[in-house]
Amino acid sequence: MSTQKNYTEAIERLDEILEQIDQNEVPLDELAARVEEASGLLKFCKDVLTRTEAKVSGVLDELEKDFGEEEE
Repeated sequence: MSTQKNYTEAIERLDEILEQIDQNEVPLDELAARVEEASGLLKFCKDVLTRTEAKVSGVLDELEKDFGEEEE
């Protein structure tokens, strides 16, 4: 699997692989390697999403602590 620098690049590559497989453009000899690459991309994207969710949740919690009590 090629190294992906960010989520957007990983998603674009994953879409490309899925389109090639869907259109029967991947030779059988390369299919396993493409599926492995897609699996790695999915894991990468899931990790990015999980980390992003945790960061956003933390920021929202801080905002609620700082400003939530004033509105009541």
